[in-house]
Amino acid sequence: MSVAGFVHICASVLVSAGMLLSSQGAFAREAGTVVDGRAILKMGKGSDLCALTFDDGPGPHTERLMGILRERGIRATFFLVGKQIGYYPDLVVRLQQEGHEIGNHTQSHRSLRDLPQEEQRAEIVSVQDTLRKLGVTCRYIRPPYGKYDACTVDIARAEGTDIMLWSIDSMDWSRKARIETMKTLVAGQKLRGIFLFHDTHAQTVDAMPQILDRLKAEGCRFVTVSEYLAALQGAEAVPTGIEVREEEAPALPPQSPVQEDDASEVRRPFAQPEAEAEPEAGGEEAAAPVPDGAIPEESVGKKTGLSSLFDW
Repeated sequence: MSVAGFVHICASVLVSAGMLLSSQGAFAREAGTVVDGRAILKMGKGSDLCALTFDDGPGPHTERLMGILRERGIRATFFLVGKQIGYYPDLVVRLQQEGHEIGNHTQSHRSLRDLPQEEQRAEIVSVQDTLRKLGVTCRYIRPPYGKYDACTVDIARAEGTDIMLWSIDSMDWSRKARIETMKTLVAGQKLRGIFLFHDTHAQTVDAMPQILDRLKAEGCRFVTVSEYLAALQGAEAVPTGIEVREEEAPALPPQSPVQEDDASEVRRPFAQPEAEAEPEAGGEEAAAPVPDGAIPEESVGKKTGLSSLFDW
């Protein structure tokens, strides 16, 4: 049996077969579903929903981002790295208290698909345990780079969580001109779906007020990923069922790490400035926590300009 076939068996089938809404808006279904945000984007063009997600934190800019969201009454979903939680535990608790949703982005941002089962388990379970000790609820796991396999799905199911990918990559992780990459979401359609940002970059947080205000002016309604999925499941205008990825996430091109506000562009944990080696050109991802990679060109969310939407 192929790996893709095995993943398909291990993962839940179409969400419509097992996704029921509770009074709290959560999903009462078997855990271990792999939610492909690109499939959601394809089926939800008539929706006005935008689920903002922020990866790799918490970091030195997270609190400022919280203020920006608070001023606009927006709740988002934060996928946190375990090493960073240790630097900002009180901030993690505050995120939940202010209505934001918390997700697991692994302990050290390693590519799960490249790890044996026990190392994958340690990367995921250590974060779950830390969040439980803080009294923080976590329903979703986002594998770094979108890479996962059958073992990842099994671990997610055992932890009572789902694997959550994204629809639209903001490209704010790129080494290219930082402002230019914020224009590279989607062209030729309304900006809707599950957005991927990184609250570890100052330029992302700097641009967020303008991004949010423009999206709102375009009729966007901001929700957490749980609220987004619940609304899609119950919306009459949206086809029943949310597609689940039936194969491994496509391999992503090697990306050079980015250090926030650092000319060397070598990324390292924010609370402790320990330099880490830059990966060799064309090689596999470094063990350092590298931001999530770009979705391949054939995917929804091609890298095209957004000058008409944002006045940069």
